[in-house]
Amino acid sequence: MTTAAASSPPPEQPRSPTPAGRSPLLSCFSGTSAKLVAFNLFVLVLTYMVPFAFDHASEWIENAPPAVQKWDVSSASYWYQRVVTAGFRVPRPHYTALVVLDSTTGEEFRTGTVCDRRRVLTNLIPRLLPYEPSAIVIDQDFAPKECSDHAINKALAKAIARVTTVPIIVGANESTVAEARKDNPALVAALGARVARDPIIIEQDIFPLGPQPTRGLVRVSVDERRIPTFWTAVDLPGPGDPRSVPTISLFGALADDPFLDHTRRWKRMEHVHPYTSLIPESDFHDYSYNGSLFLAPGAVPPPAPGLRHRVVVVGKISSEDIHRGPAGEMPGFVLQANYIEALLDDRGLFPTPRWIDMVLSFLCFVAIHGLFSGGKPWKGLALSLGFFVTAAFAVHLTATLFGYYTRAWPGSLIAVALKFFESITSNKGDVETN
Repeated sequence: MTTAAASSPPPEQPRSPTPAGRSPLLSCFSGTSAKLVAFNLFVLVLTYMVPFAFDHASEWIENAPPAVQKWDVSSASYWYQRVVTAGFRVPRPHYTALVVLDSTTGEEFRTGTVCDRRRVLTNLIPRLLPYEPSAIVIDQDFAPKECSDHAINKALAKAIARVTTVPIIVGANESTVAEARKDNPALVAALGARVARDPIIIEQDIFPLGPQPTRGLVRVSVDERRIPTFWTAVDLPGPGDPRSVPTISLFGALADDPFLDHTRRWKRMEHVHPYTSLIPESDFHDYSYNGSLFLAPGAVPPPAPGLRHRVVVVGKISSEDIHRGPAGEMPGFVLQANYIEALLDDRGLFPTPRWIDMVLSFLCFVAIHGLFSGGKPWKGLALSLGFFVTAAFAVHLTATLFGYYTRAWPGSLIAVALKFFESITSNKGDVETN
């Protein structure tokens, strides 16, 4: 006689997300259907790709429609400044000072013509020398067409050429290919394919060839958090061969530290604009150009310790040159001072090579997948968040001590969220099946 117990099928064993004896690495792409494999591949791709979008978000929005450009990436990403200044490396201005040309006798610099501004600079430069700055950086270019008074241009050129004790860095007469094509269409057309990648066009300025001044590029990156070091430029007129040209901030840092180009990171600067933390404008030593501070040449200067042996950055406050970044609004010359400070204080953050990011992204994904493989979603979530915090601390130490950051870490938070969703969904399916 057949018993009921003998005729009933054996009880079904609960399905384990990770079979015994199988490592989390192999279980990443195993399952009862192709959907699980596709989902894990999707999470892996997001873990690697999404962080790279943050590196280029500013460039994308810069080229986006006006409605999209209203969303200010730097302001929306206010967390960036708080992350990079956390810990013991709070940035302070140690190497630069600002001379603001916007008050008293400097009023004509702000409201007058370009010729008036150049006349002010002619009077200012010899008055700065008694303060013994390590360099003078003028955040301005000197195109001949902007001032037709040759006497003023010649006087400024002579005033700068007479200075032999202090390096003077000025902005090169730069323009985009489209701007240069309007003024010199034949010369730009002669460059042909050499302007295919839209380099900066450098034309002759009011200064003759000589040791003074040094010409650098004033262009900054679309993303103000990046230090502009080199840009590709073409000289016009000239042979037209593209070359890497340093910016005024890089020249200013080199003037204060001539051995900066012997550091290990120098070669990387030609290809990478590193991230940095920014110093608010209110933290800088700033002086207005007026008679109470800058005396006539040869006179005993009043006490101004904020100028002595510092890189003096000269600029004006203009509504046309205001940048909105993580440290608030600031004029262009304050941004240039920030970059000089970052270069001299070794606060540049360089990305790790792509292959390292790929390996770290895959390892982070495997670790998070393994933490969720026990079949307990909330326990996996707690362990994964602990892993995320530990990884964040490791990234912060690496960036602080070595100046390198990995883009693999932020993507792991996406993997945590998606794997938690997958674990919850899988558990509900197991309950309904049983």
